[in-house]
Amino acid sequence: MNIFDMYHTRYTLHRRAYQHPVNKAVELMITDALVLANDKLTYSYREGTKQKKMPLSDTIKNMEAYSLVTDDVIDRIRFENFKAKKFQEAKTIINRIFRRDLYKCVVERRVTKVEDEVCH
Repeated sequence: MNIFDMYHTRYTLHRRAYQHPVNKAVELMITDALVLANDKLTYSYREGTKQKKMPLSDTIKNMEAYSLVTDDVIDRIRFENFKAKKFQEAKTIINRIFRRDLYKCVVERRVTKVEDEVCH
């Protein structure tokens, strides 16, 4: 019975929280903002005796730079003033999240059966 309760709780959390439309909208908006601001969000790392910088998306390749990436990345987008069009678009998206002006779902498709194409 405990195992059933555990899986039922997991299912309920996914349905009511993790996959909630508001959660998914915010998740997509943050992703869009990070992609747009990627080139301006740079992190330092040392290569030999030289200090270098890399964009946010490349930090996964360097542990020193990756360790500098924290939740403040959202605040950096909100409060830094880069003039680049993409960065300004990212800033607009993040500000929309704080105003609760979230993306709207225009279509939803429920998958009822998943076919394993490997077995066919």
